[in-house]
Formats: sequence, structure tokens, C-alpha cells
Amino acid sequence: MALATLDSAVHLGLVDEPDLRRVFALVPERFRALMALIDGRAESGPETLLRLIVRSLGLPYEVQPRLAEGGRGDLLVAESLLIEVDSRAHHEGWSHAVSDRTRDLRAASRGLMTLRPLYQHVVHEPGLVAAAITGLIGDVRTTPAHRAGTPRAAR
Repeated sequence: MALATLDSAVHLGLVDEPDLRRVFALVPERFRALMALIDGRAESGPETLLRLIVRSLGLPYEVQPRLAEGGRGDLLVAESLLIEVDSRAHHEGWSHAVSDRTRDLRAASRGLMTLRPLYQHVVHEPGLVAAAITGLIGDVRTTPAHRAGTPRAAR
């Protein structure tokens, strides 16, 4: 949750790399390596947690991939699974449902599967989310050629 909070702070422009260095200088040394996991491209805490779930599975991923049909997705895993974390705040109502399902259909027409775990799944049932991901795409492990998901230094 601390990484999700810091990701959000970087995304919102409230914290920059020098700020992060100062924060991590204050934490016990065993946690300092976690600074490399901060990636301000995530637009919400659950997106960060989802990225960490996928990373823990050793799968290649892309954060905020551009979609051919316009816009961006939350996470593209193994070049075949588009994952969108849905929350009540941003996905409530029929118009959102229609828009989300239209995006899913367009992604499917390009050969992409879509998974839409809810906020509560990502936050409270990460094992279920991990099992769903591996159930859909199998055990595709990261190779040196597939490091798109490697977090970039905080911007």
C-alpha cells in the first residue's frame, strides 16, 4: 500500500525523484530497494497493486498501453491480456458499462482477452486475481527480451 501511495503521489506531481530519495533515506535499509518499484504511470492505487501482482508472477507487462481503438488500458500482460481495474468511482452506470464492453469487444477483435477485476478483488483478494491471470494466459515467464514492465525511475 505504501508503494501505491507513492506511485499516486508521483503521478499527481506531488512528489519527485529527489523527494523519493529523501523518503527512502529515512526507511530501514532493507526497504530501500523498493524505491525502484515506484512507477508514476499508474493512475490509481489498485493499478499499482495489480502491477505488483503481475510482477510477482514473473510475467511481462506494459503499464498504460496505448490501444488501437483509442485511449489507454491499465495493464497489458504477455501481449495478450488487457487488464482494467474497475471501481465504483469510475465505472458506475450504464454508459460506463457500454463503453467498457465496447472497448472489450474491440480488444477481442484484435485477439486480446480482457480481465476486469474490481477494486475489492485487487486489494482484498490478490491471490484470486493472480490465479485468474495465470488461468487465462498460462505460465509465460519474463525473458530479457520482455522487460517492458520493468518500472522506470520515478519521473
